[in-house]
Amino acid sequence: LIIINKSSGQVILNKGMQVPSDHDIMGLSLKQNNILINSVFNEVLYIWDYNTVGGKQEWSRTFDVSSYYHLQNNHQNLFYKDMVLVALDDKIAYLDASTGETEKEFIAADVEEIVVFNLVGLINERLTFIIEDIDYEYITIDLDDNSRILSRGEFESYDPNMSAIINNCFFEIQPMGYIASHCFDEKDGGVEMAWSVDLDWIPNYLGILNNNLILLDKYNNLIVELDSKSGKEKSTFPLLWDSIQSVINNNHVILQSDRKLYVITI
Repeated sequence: LIIINKSSGQVILNKGMQVPSDHDIMGLSLKQNNILINSVFNEVLYIWDYNTVGGKQEWSRTFDVSSYYHLQNNHQNLFYKDMVLVALDDKIAYLDASTGETEKEFIAADVEEIVVFNLVGLINERLTFIIEDIDYEYITIDLDDNSRILSRGEFESYDPNMSAIINNCFFEIQPMGYIASHCFDEKDGGVEMAWSVDLDWIPNYLGILNNNLILLDKYNNLIVELDSKSGKEKSTFPLLWDSIQSVINNNHVILQSDRKLYVITI
């Protein structure tokens, strides 16, 4: 576990961890002075909690999971008040953030597997996630009311994800060019599709600017601003060099090519 001061470059902490080297690291989650590390080995999910001040391990837990977890590139735990929310195959475990002990569980009938569970679905006290039960469905629960189900219904998608959120709508961004907007009902958290588009290029999601989606079209070497209310192309920004990495800061897109670092203002 290495922690570096981003202003000075000074190494603050460099300490070995107990996570075995043959584990697949699924993702990291930060909460104040603690970092939670998710790893998977032989269909067992491990959660390791380390204090970032001294590097001490506070607690660890293990859970049986399916092979689905091996497909997650950046599996994140969610934090709500003093709890860590962990999505397992067919339930959600609520862990005490300071001890790792299970406080309670959410189990819904007829849930075969939770397939999408991330920060995009957490709005105030409501949590929306996507499950598979023959077809895909969404479930919205109230975290303050003993995880009461507020809304549940069909979710139209062939490979669901929750990639970004703007105001009261979240977006699916598929690697083959399909993008859809799904909006929440403010009363019960119900979800309905607002629009969908099929692009003829592969979108690489960069972030959100001016309440619109910013995408990178690597094939045509363009930055594309997509209107979040309609899915229509709003503006394009040609690039001089092929981008290797990119990040958004304020109204700027910072890109790196193999030789240059340059900025596009949107």
